[in-house]
Amino acid sequence: MKILRKIQVLTEITDKFQKGFKADINKTIEDLNVRLREIEQEIKKVGKPKTQEEHIRLNNFLHFKEQQLSSIDNLKSRVKTVMKMKDGEWLYEASLDSLIELKVGDDLYDKTRTGKIKVKDGKIIEICE
Repeated sequence: MKILRKIQVLTEITDKFQKGFKADINKTIEDLNVRLREIEQEIKKVGKPKTQEEHIRLNNFLHFKEQQLSSIDNLKSRVKTVMKMKDGEWLYEASLDSLIELKVGDDLYDKTRTGKIKVKDGKIIEICE
């Protein structure tokens, strides 16, 4: 039988990682700010809604604007957290799924526990099954 199990991706903090991480996040924030300005222009175009359709459209734009602002705040917070970390500390980056095979006699708890992939400066340095 094949099942999915979780694999954690952990990145070791280095100066190189921090610089790249900050640059990537800042680029994403710039892109979100461009989109935010586009949304604000659309909100101005709608103006004061006169019809039910315009009201729904305006609410959708306002909701999307709030989502963009929240994303920007979360990214800024994440950058602050990462930049405060010291070399050698580990940052949880992601969770991936891994397909494993189970057979009669396997230790279920051993086979299904969360695995880990450790990364340093973009290179895998350890795989913990």
